[in-house]
Amino acid sequence: MATTHHVSVVERAAPLAAEQGALHAVAIWTCLAFTVVIVVLVITLYALRNLHALREARSGARRRPLRHLLLTYATGEPDDPDAVAAYAELLALSPRARRDAEPDAYALLNHLRGVTRTNVIDLVVAWGGTRRALSLATSRLVTRRCRGLHRSGLLAQAGSLPTITAALADPHPLVRRVALDACATYGPLAPLDAMTQAVVADRDLRRDYLATLAVLGSDIADAVRERLAQAAAPDQLVADTDTRSEEGFTLRLLCEASGVVRDWASGRHLVTVLDHLLTLPDDPTIRSSTGGDSGLVAAAVQALGRVGNPGHTPVLRKALTSADPRVRRAAAAALGELASPNSVAVLGALTDDADLSVARAAATALAACGPRGTAVLTNLDTPAAIEARALPTWTPGPARKPGTAPRPPSPPQQAASGA
Repeated sequence: MATTHHVSVVERAAPLAAEQGALHAVAIWTCLAFTVVIVVLVITLYALRNLHALREARSGARRRPLRHLLLTYATGEPDDPDAVAAYAELLALSPRARRDAEPDAYALLNHLRGVTRTNVIDLVVAWGGTRRALSLATSRLVTRRCRGLHRSGLLAQAGSLPTITAALADPHPLVRRVALDACATYGPLAPLDAMTQAVVADRDLRRDYLATLAVLGSDIADAVRERLAQAAAPDQLVADTDTRSEEGFTLRLLCEASGVVRDWASGRHLVTVLDHLLTLPDDPTIRSSTGGDSGLVAAAVQALGRVGNPGHTPVLRKALTSADPRVRRAAAAALGELASPNSVAVLGALTDDADLSVARAAATALAACGPRGTAVLTNLDTPAAIEARALPTWTPGPARKPGTAPRPPSPPQQAASGA
């Protein structure tokens, strides 16, 4: 009986032991397979790294003499025999050598100006760089499109402008930003309307738009003035100061553009716009929706200050009475940029403004208004005036006599009428 029971237990345990042995074997082979895969991956990564380093070393060895030729050509005089020989040798390069030399040529273009830059551009164009840049600019890969647009902008060939203009509407924001930057090299040919529409569609590009216009400067001033004149026409003026609308934001961009390029002739259109905006009712909901100094009225005021025409002082003093502290602050800063001695009285009154940022802007503007401004600022005991006098750049004016009380600032209305 006992023997029979022992045999049945052994018979049942034998399959279990065989199953466990099979599982152990599978686990061991799985571990070995993972180990082999990891080793293969490590060896592959190590080989790829060394292969990349080897490729870079070979590319550097090929590019080193080409870089020397580029520098010799770029830094040489037109009648320098070495520069002439370097140019002839660069023109005779094979297609592969040209591709090796192009990155260094584009890197040089970021630092060159004048005739030297023009010579390097002519060389790259002779290599066929324009065609390759446009091919990259129409690639399906974002990085290649950005590289192609950047290179097209550096070469600044008229035939590349339609591609750059089309890229301002690219689905990817990075491509649109690079295309906007590429427009900075085209001078009067820069597509202002397409650039403005791109920023209206993607407002995150506003800073890039203004930076591009700052580079273009007077080259784009005529186009900016023409668009601002159209927006300042009586039948085109906006009905409110809300920049959430396309019309309001476009007008703000044009006002900021006029200030960035500092176009003197745009001042009369800015005055027309600002006079109209100051007659519109102040809407606190609109004021709260456009934070910072990006409001439409403030943008027009800032632009007038940057244009730099002292004849615009009356309309800027009118803006000091606005209920919006952003507008008052912008008007004070604009009067400081004009440095008009006739505005010192009204700026002195504004140093006691309820909004501390406005009072500080008025004190800073007084310090920029020459001896009359510093004299008024010296005799004021408002917190903003005391703070301005504590700055390291402060130059004191004539102080009041000891024992005399400080003269209180005049109200803005009285100061404006007296001026």
